[in-house]
Amino acid sequence: MPFSSLSDPVVIARALSASEAAWARVKDEQIMMFGSEEAEQTRLKFIVASLAPLALGSGLIDQIQKMTAAAMQMAEKKVWAHRS
Repeated sequence: MPFSSLSDPVVIARALSASEAAWARVKDEQIMMFGSEEAEQTRLKFIVASLAPLALGSGLIDQIQKMTAAAMQMAEKKVWAHRS
């Protein structure tokens, strides 16, 4: 479970929302995937969950923005690495 390391229900809900927003952007931009769609979506959730504790010190809105931006950067790095 990607979000099992998080305990606060609000943080879990925000992290899930951030991962869904990032996934929608990945799909919209047609970023190349290495595995199945389900596997890539799960990997993105783990990335967002791992970044959630880093964002806890800021406000909730900032947290969502940071997690979404970080997840998108990871997705972009993955695409560029694959294209090289």
